[in-house]
Amino acid sequence: MNRWRLRSELVWAGSETVSELLFNLEHGKRTVVKLPFDCHPLLSRALYGAARVRGRIDVTADSTLLLRLAALDEFAVLGDLANPVRDSGTRLRLISPRPHLVFNFRADGPVIAGRSPRDLQLASSRIA
Repeated sequence: MNRWRLRSELVWAGSETVSELLFNLEHGKRTVVKLPFDCHPLLSRALYGAARVRGRIDVTADSTLLLRLAALDEFAVLGDLANPVRDSGTRLRLISPRPHLVFNFRADGPVIAGRSPRDLQLASSRIA
């Protein structure tokens, strides 16, 4: 059984995606956002500057990653998520060249109904 039952996959659509991400953060859903395939060079420049475009990107970070990505015109609306992501204790993982951004709750994140979002994710996958 999939241990990430409370999971959502979204395709990047700008501010619409941000609205869905905010909803998912409030409900403790691990979310994977598929980014446009051709944005790999932009992501590489945002993270590594003018250096040669990286062949592969695999970065794990906190809300500061959103701020770096928000510096790009294509992803400026991600800046709106920086505070909610920080406040919820969410960790981010950016993987490319098949670009996607993963929003994961930290195990020691905030408590919802007496349980952390991570506990709620894991509990939903257990067989009763």
